[in-house]
Amino acid sequence: MTDLTLVADLDDNDTAREQLERAVAQHQKAGRRVKLFQNRWGGKDLNDALRASAAGHEQGKEAG
Repeated sequence: MTDLTLVADLDDNDTAREQLERAVAQHQKAGRRVKLFQNRWGGKDLNDALRASAAGHEQGKEAG
């Protein structure tokens, strides 16, 4: 495996952020390219992003 995407919550928890940073560093040290997904569209996690996207998609159908 040469590429890796980590999906991370937007936690306010210092321990969780430290663990994420450690995981990224360990994978990079092993020679992997690491991409990080963190929801920037409202909410804290991937589930919230998917729900927001689906709601937006449904609203677009109703308008068109």
